[in-house]
Amino acid sequence: MGDNARMVVASVQQRLDVPGAWRYVVGGVIVAAGVVGFVVFLVSRLAGFSQGLVRVVVPGRNEVQLEAGAYTIYWESSGFGGWPGVQVAVASKSSGRPVAVSRSWVNSNYSIGGKRGVSMYSAEIPEGGVYVVEGAYPPGKSGGEVTLAMGRSSVLGIVLTVFGCIAILGGSLATGVGLIVTTAIRRNRACRDSRMI
Repeated sequence: MGDNARMVVASVQQRLDVPGAWRYVVGGVIVAAGVVGFVVFLVSRLAGFSQGLVRVVVPGRNEVQLEAGAYTIYWESSGFGGWPGVQVAVASKSSGRPVAVSRSWVNSNYSIGGKRGVSMYSAEIPEGGVYVVEGAYPPGKSGGEVTLAMGRSSVLGIVLTVFGCIAILGGSLATGVGLIVTTAIRRNRACRDSRMI
């Protein structure tokens, strides 16, 4: 085979080794799909959390249906004022047995639909049923109505949400950006090698 023939074969082989520009598009689509999936997943998790909250207005007496398990009691407001200092008591309606309510040792908060929730108390509900939730200002103090939101305390749910977001967004970014970068490197190398032929 002559030199010219070898150059032609090398040139053809070089073109075959050049990755197509369509790989940039595929990489971009993967990244975009990951971002969309991340947003949809996060919004659905937050919506599920919001729908699972049991809201009561205090001062006053409220009867609510609760399942057995640990609950966090949030102070929910649309402003940025200080905690009004409402005291909260929870008791079983059927037996009258009080449920221990303590200040929340985990500082957690949320912001959904213009409402901001800050964890204030924790309570362990021993069994499912109807419970009486009462709130009142301490003696000598008064104030307006306060909205409290009771939600299941779930470390597992938080962990699943965080890792789900990382997996969706991180996986799509790694795959999409990796495809774009490797395509660019291979195309640049092929272009450089073609000048040497």
